[in-house]
Order: sequence, then C-alpha cells, then structure tokens
Amino acid sequence: MKANTIGELVAKARKSERLTQDQLARRMGTTQSAIARLEAGTSNPTLWTVEKALRACGRTLHPTARALEDSVDESMIAYALKMTPAQRLANHDRSRSKAVGFVKRSRPAPAES
Repeated sequence: MKANTIGELVAKARKSERLTQDQLARRMGTTQSAIARLEAGTSNPTLWTVEKALRACGRTLHPTARALEDSVDESMIAYALKMTPAQRLANHDRSRSKAVGFVKRSRPAPAES
C-alpha cells in the first residue's frame, strides 16, 4: 500500500512496527489523541513532528524535490465551467486580491532614514 498523505505514512509506519497510537505517543512524548489527529489528517504537523513520529517507528523521512509535470487538473476546469460569469469574476478578484496581499507581505520593509 502506498501512503498518499502524511497521516497514512505515519499510520503505515506505526502499524508495520505493531505499535498502538498510545505506544507511539509515549515514544514521542505526546498524547494518543495527537497521534489520532496526525493520522486522520486533521492536524497540520511540522516536518519535525513527522520526522519524530517516523523515527519513533524506526523510520526516517527522505523528502525529494521533483520537477512539476505539465498537466491540467481537469476537476478545476469542470468546476470553473459550472460557474456563472459573475462567479468567475468574483473568484478572479478574490485570487488577485490574495496575490497582491502576498506580494506586499513578502516585500522587505522600507529602510528607515
């Protein structure tokens, strides 16, 4: 079974070591409910947390960077085609506003004289 999400990756590693969520939590110094949220995908773990969970299962994380494939997400096209022109325009305006805000936040603050 290939793990498609971080939660599935951690659950697969935990199960291969025959650990319960509680046992993994103890090894990590956290709670069983935190492990349940991690595996369910309802938390937003840091890379360090994922690495810590995998190491507690005798594994390590090896992230790799790959070139993006030239592909089209057909579900996004289908979604856009179902929108009215007014909805498309509103969606575009929201996206543009978010992009402008992101650029403004990412620029360094002006130097004080």
